[in-house]
Amino acid sequence: MANRTIPRLLQTPAVLLLLFWMIVPLAMTLFYSFIRYVLNSTNRPEWTTPSFSNWRGFGNYEFVLNSKDFLFAIKNSLFIVTSILTLTVVLGVLIAVLINRSFPGRGIVRVLLISACFFMPAVDAVLWINKLLGPVGGHLCGAVGGRYTLAASMQDAPLVGWFFNLWPVLEPISFRATQT
Repeated sequence: MANRTIPRLLQTPAVLLLLFWMIVPLAMTLFYSFIRYVLNSTNRPEWTTPSFSNWRGFGNYEFVLNSKDFLFAIKNSLFIVTSILTLTVVLGVLIAVLINRSFPGRGIVRVLLISACFFMPAVDAVLWINKLLGPVGGHLCGAVGGRYTLAASMQDAPLVGWFFNLWPVLEPISFRATQT
């Protein structure tokens, strides 16, 4: 038992970071599903700010479930899922059989196959950048703009205020860097 304690303690920060990395987007998705949130509403600008004042509860779900296009969307989703799963299983078995045989370029094919595992972290990073650091509706943008009172009050704090005061200068640079 004692010989497993140190490895588990060393793994704990990574596991907690991964858990945080998965829970935050899930929690934000659930939060946004219960509020009235329109990213670019010119008629009602208060809808562009995610807050509890725009709380709808299950109203968004009622709207979707009562929509006349809901059943059509479910049928399309089921068609897409079944066709993709069928194609994935068939191609996966064929590729597995191919990879287990010896042929020229086998190492390159294996590298190309494993490289698909690197796309999901990139997608997750783009979501984090847009929702947390996005110039339109990002949470840091809301803090700098004074939409969030707790974060806006931190502008006067000596250790944190320099970052918030410098952020309007740095944000376009970091946003442009994410676009390349």
